[in-house]
Parts: sequence; C-alpha cells; structure tokens
Amino acid sequence: MTAVNESVRVGKPERVAELSFPTLGLMELDALARRVADYVRTDLGVDLVNMTILDKRDLVVRATAGNHTEEMAGMRFPVRTGLGGLTLLRRRPVKVDDYAQVQSPLPFLDVMVRREGIRAAAGVPLFVNAEVLGLLFVGRRGDEPISADDLRRLGCIATTVSPMVGASMQLAQSVEAARADERERLAREVHDELIPLLFGIRVSARRAREVASTGDLELLDQVRTIESLAGAANSMARDALDAAGAVPDGRDLALRLRTVTRRFSGRAATPVSFGVAGTPFLLDQAASDTLGSVVTEALNNVMKHAPESEVAVTLTFGADIVTVAVMDDGGGHREHSVARPVMPTGGRAKFGLKSLRHRMSLLGGRLQVSENEDGGVTVSAWVPALP
Repeated sequence: MTAVNESVRVGKPERVAELSFPTLGLMELDALARRVADYVRTDLGVDLVNMTILDKRDLVVRATAGNHTEEMAGMRFPVRTGLGGLTLLRRRPVKVDDYAQVQSPLPFLDVMVRREGIRAAAGVPLFVNAEVLGLLFVGRRGDEPISADDLRRLGCIATTVSPMVGASMQLAQSVEAARADERERLAREVHDELIPLLFGIRVSARRAREVASTGDLELLDQVRTIESLAGAANSMARDALDAAGAVPDGRDLALRLRTVTRRFSGRAATPVSFGVAGTPFLLDQAASDTLGSVVTEALNNVMKHAPESEVAVTLTFGADIVTVAVMDDGGGHREHSVARPVMPTGGRAKFGLKSLRHRMSLLGGRLQVSENEDGGVTVSAWVPALP
C-alpha cells in the first residue's frame, strides 16, 4: 500500500453551525485559527490539528491543538513540500497512513514524526472563490487511520470556515494598510512640520543669544540650552525618518501643496501664496512625492535665510511638463549665497536640495535655483507630464 493515498473525493459538504459567521462573527485571524483548531480536535477526536495559512511561498502554522512541542506553532515550510503542499497541489483532501513516508522538510518531519509521534494524517484545503488560503491538517498518534467519514467532516468544517478565514485575512490587510497610511502621515508631519519648527526654534534662540546683553550670563546660558536642545531634537527627528525610510505621498500634488503652504503660513511669520495653473491631474507617485519635497525644502530654506520675505508657490500643469516654483522677494538679510543652498543639520542630504536634484534627474526632470532681480530667490523644478 502506498504511503500517500490518492486524492479523496468527499460528498457535498454541509455547513457547521458552530463555526459559522452568525455564531462567531468576524474574528482576528489567529483567534479564529485557534478556535477552529480546538473545535476540529474535539469534533473529530484526533490527536493533533494544525491550521496552516498560505503566506506568499510558505505555509505557516497559525494555530495548533494537541501539540506536545512548542515549535509547532509558527513553523514555516515551502508550499510545495510535505502533506500540505500535496494537498494544495491536488486542491482536494489527501490522507496518509504513515506520515514518516511523506517527503517533508527535515525539521518539520522531525517534529511531526519523532517528537509528536504522528502516524496517520490528512489535509483539507481552504478555498475562497478558487483562491487557496491554506489548509486544515489533522493527525493521529496511534494505529487508527483517518477514515473517509473523518475527511467528509473535515471538508464540511473547511467549507464553513474558509470564507471566515478570507474575511479575517482581508481584515488583517486593511489594518496593516491603515497602519502604513498612519506611518506615512506621521513621517510627512515630522518632515513637513516638526523638523522646520524645531529648526525655527533653534534659529530664534541663536538670534536671541546674539542680541541678548552679554552681562546677563544666566539668560545667555538658558538661550544656549534652548538652541542646543532644539538642534538635538531636530537631529533625532531626522534620524527617526532615516530609520523609518522614505514614505511616498499621495498623487494629488495640488492638494498636498495647498496643505503644505497653508501650514507653513500658519507656523511662520512668512506669508505664502499658492496658485495652480492649467488643468490638474494625478501624477506618478514618485513625481508627486519629489516635487512636493522640493517645495517643502525651498520653504524651509526661506524661513532659515530670508524669514521676512513674502513667498509665492505656483504649480503649473502643462501639456508636456509639470512645474513647481517657490519664489521669495528677498526681504530681510540673506546669510548665504543661493549658489550653495544650505544642507540640513549634520550634513544630511536626504531631504536637501542636493539630493532632490538627483531625484529629479532620475525622473527625467530638473531642479534650478536662481536669483531674482529684487534680491530674492526662485527654486523651480519640472518633470515630464506622465500621469
């Protein structure tokens, strides 16, 4: 007798009321897996139950019931190996009389046979609209085989819980997507608002120190402390962004720039106007993100070097290119030449104009910094119009 029986066909499955949506409702995936594993072990009278979920190219044991070893839960193995791989390949229930004869990864085989003592076993796939989600695995340690009735009952359970597994996986994906959106929002808030605010505090503290009476040593020490703490906080915020990685913004550049300019005007003494020319459309993600970063960096440089200026930000949608421009009128004393825009604290270029020039070139665009006749500066950038 062969170790692996031919795929077993079972009759039309019945619903299992105890594991239905009306009974359990929408559950987190691991909680659902534990509930199903416990139910199957009691209902079928088997020794071991694993609920295994497909994760890219691996099968992952998300819950186990009746196990003797702690390593069982969370084990991963390639999708095309073992009884689980055979079950998913044939897309129907499969049973074996001697699990030791199944070609499985050695660590998994060692746990299942030597340490768990499993002999007879079976697997039933979990499907939603022909999409494989995972499988239910059952095993016995003694001489009793997995019967046709066991497989029929296991098929009923799989049919009942498969839609619930699919819903739980979608819930997990939605939660992760929401977390990613929140991380993106926080990263952009740190870059667009917190870092410039900290920088502004540091600049203000430096100016206060420069005009403060040299005789008031206590005041000078306090101002130096504020300046130092603001610089340290700015550095830590940039380190946090570096560790988190750059997070892409949305493709609606007009909306983003409108928000950026409004918030900048709210926190700085520099008045900023914003205008859009042409018919707006959604840009490629990378282009939208890079042009948005150009505007943000240009505004930060205005606040640092020409805080008394008035600033105009324009976004132009042309037939062939999309252009942003940030122009200030040069009000106030400009401390540095525009030919060498000041980089962020600590030499970081990730969000600086130097790095943005490179990013623009990768998009087939260009960034330019030039002096105006009134003594101000214009930072402009354009990319090909590829929505």
